[in-house]
Amino acid sequence: MVFSEPLAVGVHANRINGTNQKDTIAIIGGGIIGSVILKVAKVLGITSITVIDVIAERLERSLLLGAQDVINSSQHNLRELSKNQQYTGKYDSVFDVVGNDETLDIALDLLKPAGKLVLVAVPSGEKRNIDVLKIFSQEKVLTASRTYSREDFIRALELIITHQVNPSDFITHEYPFSSIDFALDRAENSKNEELKVIVKM
Repeated sequence: MVFSEPLAVGVHANRINGTNQKDTIAIIGGGIIGSVILKVAKVLGITSITVIDVIAERLERSLLLGAQDVINSSQHNLRELSKNQQYTGKYDSVFDVVGNDETLDIALDLLKPAGKLVLVAVPSGEKRNIDVLKIFSQEKVLTASRTYSREDFIRALELIITHQVNPSDFITHEYPFSSIDFALDRAENSKNEELKVIVKM
């Protein structure tokens, strides 16, 4: 049940957002946290989900997990994306799992009026600038989802036990405990290939 911990983060983020079946959502960041947010949203019945990332392998996995659309931001400038009418003002909710100044600004552009930006990550020790006029002028909402509660953890376990979420969809490699140093190195330095690494005791 080691996967229940990151899954609980996805449960919590969707609960903080108040995700409902009719929402259109975007997720900026397609790593493990973005992926569990995506999967929980799918369980909640969301059909319109866009994932934005710079790593092609993550975007391919997002499509397998149920994303409707993916955007490789290493190929498409985020500033250009914010001006693209196909995406600007399209989303009820945007989950920012990167948390830098650029992604926060783009997230606000992607939101509909009164849409909700859920900040899921901020690099440690760094302050962020955000355009409050973009929030004020269209009554957009900024909130944050930092971790999870006992309630979220229990819900994550339920999703696994009832087979609504399959951990094997996220676990890219398993290593024996004797290879823990190699596993940690893979998890840290091979993020293009690895989503979730498991060390078996």
